[in-house]
Amino acid sequence: MGPQTFMTLCDILQREGGLKATRWSSVEEQVAKSIYILTHNAKNREVNFWFLRSGETISRHLHQVLRAILELEDKFLVQPDGSTVPHEISSSYRFYLYFKDCVGAIDGTHIRVKVSAKDAPRYRGRKDYPTQNVLAACTFDLKFTYVLAGWEGSSSDSRIIKNALTREDKLKISQGKYYLVDAGFMLTSGLITPYRGVRYHLKEYSARNPPQNSKELFNLRHSSLRNAIERAFDPDEDLIAEVDAELANQNVSHDNHQGSRSDRDELAMGGVIKDSFMASNKQLPINNGNSGTLTWNRAMDDALVDAFIHEYEKGNKFNGTFTTSAYENIAAELRALFVNKIDKLKIKNRWKTLKKNFP
Repeated sequence: MGPQTFMTLCDILQREGGLKATRWSSVEEQVAKSIYILTHNAKNREVNFWFLRSGETISRHLHQVLRAILELEDKFLVQPDGSTVPHEISSSYRFYLYFKDCVGAIDGTHIRVKVSAKDAPRYRGRKDYPTQNVLAACTFDLKFTYVLAGWEGSSSDSRIIKNALTREDKLKISQGKYYLVDAGFMLTSGLITPYRGVRYHLKEYSARNPPQNSKELFNLRHSSLRNAIERAFDPDEDLIAEVDAELANQNVSHDNHQGSRSDRDELAMGGVIKDSFMASNKQLPINNGNSGTLTWNRAMDDALVDAFIHEYEKGNKFNGTFTTSAYENIAAELRALFVNKIDKLKIKNRWKTLKKNFP
């Protein structure tokens, strides 16, 4: 954290969080001590050495800062109303086709806690140590919009999300909108899970192993967007890979009781929504150029978009126009994946068609 950001944080906590300086300790010192404890998992004795304060003073200041942070909840945790399509979706042909009504992603993360030996078994789930299973929702620009803490580490995601949807300070999902969740959650009209029994994780796909059908394409897009919540929890790539591996190996967990009629209705509605994604996707007009007939499918369009992104990242676009070598590279890549009929002219024509039909 830079000095300017730190001072801005102190100002917000003082102005809107109610944090006050004491006779012997400024707001800046209280915040600095708290950040040091939270980021380094520092013990009271270590902070006492660096800041020359008693253990009681350090503990009191930490709790004052935490209470001030909680006062900022309404300012920073703003649930989306669904009135606008997220920019990350509206600006992308890859996502807009499926997810224009999606408002964010939801997942749980396990936070280590210290509890009594008597309570420890309830808090020990998939980890070897006691944790809380904290539910969180975020937008695709990695801003948290809802957080529910306190549940034991042994609690399933489905149980926690049911509580989040019915409690007083509940998770709000506007009519016709939904969040993306993994297979550990229940499928409803407001929570869209991936197709089970179908490839899902990003590492399972590549340019030479593209989606083979509409369900695989849906799962690939779902995984790409839902990954936002993993990055929001922690941007470290190694941790994201570890979480993805956990999700791939975990068993689907649900409450062990017969669902109510409303639960079954919601499950059916969620399935209808997912299936409608495929049914409503219009087939784009085919622009074949002048060198033979070619029928484009969704997997080919997907590979085409990815290839253009790759060429852009390689620097093969100047003054708003892709270079000749870029088109030749893309044509060669798609010929290797699909059919030999694909040439530079067909690539150009199809690219124009895609840009014309989608935002």
